[in-house]
Amino acid sequence: MGKRLFLLILMPVILFGMAEPTGVPPEIKGINVVVIDKNGVKHNLRSPICDGESYLKVKKGTLEYSISLRNIKKIVVKRVKGDNVELVIETKDGKSDTFTTSAYTLCAMQSNLGNVSFNLKDVKEIIFQGAEK
Repeated sequence: MGKRLFLLILMPVILFGMAEPTGVPPEIKGINVVVIDKNGVKHNLRSPICDGESYLKVKKGTLEYSISLRNIKKIVVKRVKGDNVELVIETKDGKSDTFTTSAYTLCAMQSNLGNVSFNLKDVKEIIFQGAEK
């Protein structure tokens, strides 16, 4: 009885442990991303979401923007200042601008080994490479 109960409890963890991050919107599913962390280590990932959304909420001045992750070519973290990060976001149409957002914005992605998550304050650069073929 104890072994069966253990297996019943453990089975969902095993089955869903390697699945894509919960609620990955279809528009960003399969998008390939290279994340360069603060130590300069490159991570090949896919299916990005930030704070559970398919867009990144950022501020410029007093206005808040929601930029679709599908439209972003590159994010460069310029500096961390307290609870905020200053980002340069380059869009796929070649335009770039500087924004701020929470240093604790949580991004989640998938690797060949499983799910990966990080706060924006812990990375140098995020390069969006398009969808898998």
